[in-house]
Amino acid sequence: MNKEQLTNLIINSPSINATLNNLNPEYLRDEMKQYFLLLILEKPEEELLAIYNKCNTCLEHYAGSIIKLQFKSSTSPFFKQYRQENRAQNAKEQYYDLLTIDTTEVATAHTEEEINIKRIKQYLDSIPPKKSIIFSEYYFKGKTLKEIAKKYKMKYTTVRSIIKTTEQLLRDNVTYYTGE
Repeated sequence: MNKEQLTNLIINSPSINATLNNLNPEYLRDEMKQYFLLLILEKPEEELLAIYNKCNTCLEHYAGSIIKLQFKSSTSPFFKQYRQENRAQNAKEQYYDLLTIDTTEVATAHTEEEINIKRIKQYLDSIPPKKSIIFSEYYFKGKTLKEIAKKYKMKYTTVRSIIKTTEQLLRDNVTYYTGE
């Protein structure tokens, strides 16, 4: 087998396609597939052939682990290139589900986004400062969980927990404006 055949084997693998189709957020699946293909094409043919020769499914497992690692790790090049730069924008869009109109907010703000960011920031001002700061650094400043944990000398899991609980509090307690 040559590199082209091995690459085709990986691309057409049902397990690889299932792995790619299960990635969330959904809008990054195509980017991940393209990025993944570039990674595989950069690998030496001998390396891919050696993995393939170990067992029938070793190459698929190897490829699947690359996808998962690149997609989920906050230190991976894929994360830094695609996910981190879009995180703040996508976070704002997540919260635009249950919305109401306040005419004073409409009069003082210019866009829906400004109104909604104002509401989020008002709510963040009402929760403990530590939670508010960590949430703001993650979503509005684009810092990674690891960077925040290091900066505030906290465990990574604690930072992640604070962000998740704050997200849920926002979903439960903030209503958003859609302009309708």
